[in-house]
Amino acid sequence: MVRDGAELPLEEYTRELKLGAHVSRDLIDNEKLFTLFQGGGTIVLQFLQNNIASFGHFSNALENDLGCNVHGSCFITPPEAQGFTAHYDTYSFFVIQIRGTKRWKLYNRTALAPIREDRDSDFPWIACDPIQEYTLEAGDVLYVPRGYFHEAATTSDPSIHLTLGLFVPTWIDVIRAALNDLYAVPEMRENPSFCRTDGGYDVAEAELSAIRRVIGTRLDLRVGLERISEQQRARRVDTRQNRLSDSLAAPGIDALTALCIQPLLSNLLSVTTTNDAIVLDFVDKRLRYPAYVEPSIRQMLSRDRFTPLDVAGELDVDSCVTLCRQLLHEGFLTAQ
Repeated sequence: MVRDGAELPLEEYTRELKLGAHVSRDLIDNEKLFTLFQGGGTIVLQFLQNNIASFGHFSNALENDLGCNVHGSCFITPPEAQGFTAHYDTYSFFVIQIRGTKRWKLYNRTALAPIREDRDSDFPWIACDPIQEYTLEAGDVLYVPRGYFHEAATTSDPSIHLTLGLFVPTWIDVIRAALNDLYAVPEMRENPSFCRTDGGYDVAEAELSAIRRVIGTRLDLRVGLERISEQQRARRVDTRQNRLSDSLAAPGIDALTALCIQPLLSNLLSVTTTNDAIVLDFVDKRLRYPAYVEPSIRQMLSRDRFTPLDVAGELDVDSCVTLCRQLLHEGFLTAQ
């Protein structure tokens, strides 16, 4: 919860719960929560994509289209109140007004486009007149680029709005992702040959030039981009369903058991092939199967519904049943 620009201490609206040896100190106390809400506090629901299955599926599809991770939050604000005062965010976001109205003020932008490590103290707020003002009503959408100072307050009606934060990687992120390869370069493990100068210490220009050449030839930005893509895919929400029932049912499936690919896996899955293998990347796992299994997996991917007998391909039926059991356990398939 937030009010007038400050987060309210967690203990003001939570209580302790003891269950055997387990102790939790952050259980929401509804009475305290709504007392604070009626006193002007804004309820902030975060990580909607992790807590609402349909929203998780939506955010995965949006991430697939936009090429960045998406974070969903909901702000529920009472009448004539304000949650956060003027501040900037290190990511761009969409505001979607769901209920009531809210007045938005956009101010100047930070001197540099902020990155994730930046904080408000890096670019402090200096009071000024807004450059744009909007009153959002239910159904309205506002886009706020990263770095713009902004604030919002309710009118005489309570307000509910969603924000979709867009976490787009920067070149700094790409370079960091690519830097790992330099750890294996012998030259990068050498100590600089420091020499004393009147101003402190320095390194000869010839040595600096040699290191620049090593970095220029060994720092592969495309590798960094690939790693960023892998990191983004790994952060997507696991929206698969029926995992427990599928795992329990796996030992009993046979050649005629009806199966299908997990229906919400499409935005989480990457399929690649090499000369000797087919590789399935989804959620936070990588499954590698020999090339002779590829025709069966391709058959699975091309059908809405199938049995092991339907997709056996070059495998004998018993082997295909075993494969399907494994894929059921791994959450790639689900039983119909």
